[in-house]
Amino acid sequence: GHAQVCVLITDGQASDDEEAAAEKELLTKAQISIMGIYIGSARADADRLRDFVCGFADHCMWFATASNFAKLAEQAARIAKSIAIHVQDLDVDGGPKPYWSLSGLLAVAPAVVWWLSLRGAFSRAALPPPGPRPRRDALR
Repeated sequence: GHAQVCVLITDGQASDDEEAAAEKELLTKAQISIMGIYIGSARADADRLRDFVCGFADHCMWFATASNFAKLAEQAARIAKSIAIHVQDLDVDGGPKPYWSLSGLLAVAPAVVWWLSLRGAFSRAALPPPGPRPRRDALR
């Protein structure tokens, strides 16, 4: 399996707190992590987004802030790396491994045999010529 992340980029507060909470619950139930990125300078709005994404944790790797979109572009690589690192730490149940898909390799086997036969892998010319046969003539 693979981890899923919803990146929420905003420059203000939610217009409907109840709907935002319901959407967060749906994402959480679906095991989708939320990364919040605040663009702006209003500290109260940034704190509200941080609390929405991280709860009230002291240290949260799922939140970033930038004063404007140009600053966000400068930080994009760091933010993407942060997401990648923390997604690796998530416990994602991918279910059983699809070992049955290896049986598809058997479908290629006839083509490989045909190709080898074209290359002369099965020709008798590679065998040494037979030597003289002993005579089995009983009358002599």
